[in-house]
Amino acid sequence: MLENPSYPAPKFRMDPSITDFYHFTPESFHLEGYQWAPFDEKIPVAI
Repeated sequence: MLENPSYPAPKFRMDPSITDFYHFTPESFHLEGYQWAPFDEKIPVAI
């Protein structure tokens, strides 16, 4: 995971037409320029 290339940070965008906090929906948010790297590692997790 540490050997993957680093990318510029994405821009977090919110719908500017929403003026009431309670009117936000998941579609009101968007990450612009997000780039991902493949992740094929298994990480042990205690349950």
